[in-house]
Amino acid sequence: RRYRVVLRPQWRRESCCDARKFFCGRKHKFGLNCQAVADCRGKFLDMSIRYPASTSDCLAFESSALFGELTNGLLAEGLCLFGDNAYLNSPFLATPYPNVSTGYKDAYNFFHSQLRIRVECAFGMFVQRWSVLRSAIPKGVTLRKTTAMVLALAKIHNFCIEQNDTNIPPMTAGDELALMTNEMGSVPLDVYEDDGHDEETVGQRIPTQLIGASDHFHDVPREIRAIRRRSYTDTRLPRERLAEDNVRENNYRRPRPRGTAARS
Repeated sequence: RRYRVVLRPQWRRESCCDARKFFCGRKHKFGLNCQAVADCRGKFLDMSIRYPASTSDCLAFESSALFGELTNGLLAEGLCLFGDNAYLNSPFLATPYPNVSTGYKDAYNFFHSQLRIRVECAFGMFVQRWSVLRSAIPKGVTLRKTTAMVLALAKIHNFCIEQNDTNIPPMTAGDELALMTNEMGSVPLDVYEDDGHDEETVGQRIPTQLIGASDHFHDVPREIRAIRRRSYTDTRLPRERLAEDNVRENNYRRPRPRGTAARS
């Protein structure tokens, strides 16, 4: 999952590259592309901040140290990561099926989203715990220090989870006012609504402006996706194995929204 670390305008001169590289059109913010892997508890297993915000999530991921380790067999047989459609389906990363609305593939996509929401909740906990990440990083903090700060906060976040300290107190009225009146603006934490997901995630606060799950199939050219698919023609990928052997064979279905009647 990717996250945007918001930057102030003057920082972009420090990198000696075009300021437009730091502008994410989808988020309408300047920042850095943060790639992270999290577990079901919200603990970050890996985090990489190497590229400006305009960088394709697929490129940022495939240029990370983690991608090299995954390519060299980091995961045990039968294990994989789950990512959205900004990434390429592979032997170590399962993505959703595109353009499906019925059948076992649609059901697979639903259960796939159940896992991905955990990563979004992890970022929600992360930003709620460290409110400095909800607004542009203060002046005078370099790109190098910004990256180091975010990675350090992630390690403290993990320590809190290991110590079962997951009860994050709400912000004081003064803190909320400071964020609301910040000259560079701030990022709200939206309450996750119940749409059939795991009840544990309902009501959790998520910085959707900086995560924003949506369709990203065009981030990677169709030709590249076709080449990658052909390279795996002799390999049964985790997505197909999970969808066919688990979802289809067990006749799992996408749950109906609450309050709707079953079709006769």
